[in-house]
Amino acid sequence: MVEKQNEPLKDPEVLEVIEHLLEMCMEREEQIAKLNLKIEKLNKNIKSDKSDSRKTNSDEKSPKRNSDGKAILVAMGSDYLQRQMSSLLKSNGYEIVGTAHDGQEAIRLSADTKPDLIVLDSDLPIVDGIQAASHIKQNEPTVKIVILSFNRNKDAILRAIRFGADDYIAKPIQPERLLQVINNLIAS
Repeated sequence: MVEKQNEPLKDPEVLEVIEHLLEMCMEREEQIAKLNLKIEKLNKNIKSDKSDSRKTNSDEKSPKRNSDGKAILVAMGSDYLQRQMSSLLKSNGYEIVGTAHDGQEAIRLSADTKPDLIVLDSDLPIVDGIQAASHIKQNEPTVKIVILSFNRNKDAILRAIRFGADDYIAKPIQPERLLQVINNLIAS
């Protein structure tokens, strides 16, 4: 019996299973390595955005307006998503005139900063994004509004547009799609 235990595995089915498991492990290691690289890049962006955020917060107190129609207010419930959105828009030539963490703050900042376009998360606290869009459009009918939401339901999209959204983008957001929508709205 001792001799049989020391013999190499010769059963082809067992070898095939082992080979398959090894392949799966190697694939997972590759995926983990790619994720670690993404995490490293995101951490660098977050550090960069924190320093930009300090500058943006001082800019928000007395916003400077470009005359080229690229002033944007960003209202996202999550600090992380707000920094990512602001960074994406800034890197594409847009000026962030304010950032809001809830719908009530978005309404106030919209009146104070008079942006050309507002990016509103539909799931904002206090006043949701769709209600905020409605209130903002009543007071500033020319401002363009883009609603971002996980809800892909046709009725939810129609409701957002009825309440003042100029466009509706389903999450997860594709940056190219968002930029295309914003460019089209600003150009119109």
